[in-house]
Amino acid sequence: MSEQRREERNRKQHEYRAKKRAEVNNVDGNTMSDTSMQPTTISSLLSESDNVRQSQKSEEQREDRNRKQRIYRARKKA
Repeated sequence: MSEQRREERNRKQHEYRAKKRAEVNNVDGNTMSDTSMQPTTISSLLSESDNVRQSQKSEEQREDRNRKQRIYRARKKA
């Protein structure tokens, strides 16, 4: 019984993570997304540039966090 529960929990967790990855990558179950059908407008170009800025910001935050972790671990080791 516990093995069945574990398998079910793992399956649900796998589905949840796959769903989140799909949302992050803006992947739909369809072969064509709705965004490919939309005409290019200034607002869509602005939102794309905002997405680029946001991804750069998150990249910088990740690098900063990693740098701080390396410093902390080096101090902790010494």
